[in-house]
Amino acid sequence: MLIVDRKLVIIAGVSGSGKTTLAEMIKARLGHRATVINQDSYYPSFKNVTETEFFNTNLDDPSILDWDLMNAHIEQLLRGNVIDLSIYSYGFPKVEKYVKVPPSDIIIFEGIWMLRDDNINSKAILKIYIHIDDEKQLQRRIERDMKYRKDTREQVVDRYFGSVKPMQEKFIKSTISKADITLDCDFKDEDVDRIIALLSSK
Repeated sequence: MLIVDRKLVIIAGVSGSGKTTLAEMIKARLGHRATVINQDSYYPSFKNVTETEFFNTNLDDPSILDWDLMNAHIEQLLRGNVIDLSIYSYGFPKVEKYVKVPPSDIIIFEGIWMLRDDNINSKAILKIYIHIDDEKQLQRRIERDMKYRKDTREQVVDRYFGSVKPMQEKFIKSTISKADITLDCDFKDEDVDRIIALLSSK
């Protein structure tokens, strides 16, 4: 399959829905022709804040991201330019790390708020939203955050009901209306086949 023009694909949905998994499945099919970028790279560096200030920051509000930089990076990649991308590190203190990301035929941006920016949406040839019910989402977050972020179950549950759930009700779930495709969180290989077919036809 030959993909000629550079194309932007957006994958959105609440945390734990499977955005990163889907993005990596698409990339696995396309190989070097695809690049995956996570919206977390556009969080601030937090290098000038204390640990207390960091943990009191609401990371579930989309205004915290550097949307101007994200838009600029998308424009640069679509034009065939290399970008310097920050790699977000979880926990505190933050470790600043940057990588050079070359352009590719398919540029996949994935993240919970990726359907909120109309300017970005206008550039995307395919916009995907992944749906997951609240109970399954909470269970996935408990498993993920206890394993990778070393949180306790209580910490994960408190964060979910304290900020994650209220903020996703306010800022994320309504963006499903902007998607071209809606998938269930238990998507299959056949769903990836359909996405690949759509990309080859555009």
